[in-house]
Amino acid sequence: MDYRWRHIAASVIGSSHLTDGIPCQDANAAQVLFPDTDDEILVAAVADGAGTAEKSAEGSALVCRVFQKTVARTLSTQPIGPLTEAYMRGLFADTARQLFEYAKENGRAPRDYATTFLGLIADRHQTAIMHIGDGAIIRGMADETYECVSWPQNGEYINSTNFISEQNADEKLDLKILDTGVEEIAMFTDGIQMLTLQYAAKAVHAPFFRPMFVQLRQEPPGEPEQLKSALSAFLASPRILERTDDDKTLFLASRKA
Repeated sequence: MDYRWRHIAASVIGSSHLTDGIPCQDANAAQVLFPDTDDEILVAAVADGAGTAEKSAEGSALVCRVFQKTVARTLSTQPIGPLTEAYMRGLFADTARQLFEYAKENGRAPRDYATTFLGLIADRHQTAIMHIGDGAIIRGMADETYECVSWPQNGEYINSTNFISEQNADEKLDLKILDTGVEEIAMFTDGIQMLTLQYAAKAVHAPFFRPMFVQLRQEPPGEPEQLKSALSAFLASPRILERTDDDKTLFLASRKA
C-alpha cells in the first residue's frame, strides 16, 4: 500500500452546558478494520444528542458505539463487497432498532434519547455515508478544495432538526454511496457548522480544514494521541468558544500521502 488511514476525533462540552450543569451530549466513535492490509476499511460515527432530551447523552454514545460494533462484527464474518443502499439502510435500521430497544429496557420513550447521527464506511474503492439531523460531512478534493457531501438538515421549524429516534427516521435519511475511495473526509456536529460552512454559497469554509488536514497527513497511520489532544484543546479554546457555546464534535481522517 502507498498510504493508510490516519484519523482523530474530539467531542467537547459547550460553555452553555457547563454553566447549566448539563453533560456533553455529543459523541463519536471510529475504527480502522483490517489495518496493514489492502482491504483497510475506515468506520466512523458522530452524533449530537438533542438538548431537550433528558437522556440524549446516552443516546448519542449508544448509536455511535452500535454502528461501529455492528460493522466490525459483520465484516469479521464475511468480506466486504460493494457497498449497497440496501446494506447501508440495514445498518441504519439496526442502529435505530437498538436505540429503541435500549429505551424500552429502561422504561423510557425513544424521544428521551433523541440524537442526530452521521455514519461513514470507506475503503479504497467506495465511500458510503449516512446522515440524519444537523451537522455535515465533507470530503477533500484533489485540488485541495472541499465538497460538502451531506448538508445539515432542518426540521419543520427553523431551529429544529431530525433525529434517528423518530419513528419515520428512515424517510429522512440522507444516504450516499460514492463509487470512489476518498482520501480525506470530515464529519462534525452543529456546534461548529457555522464556523465551517458558508451558508449563502452552500459551500465549505476551506481555511478551517486545510491546516488540520495538512498536519494530519504528516502523522503515522493510526490515531495519533498527541494530535487528538490538540484537537480537543482547539475546540475548547477561547477562539472557538467566543463563537459557539454548544457542544461540538469534529472527526477528521486522511490517507493522503
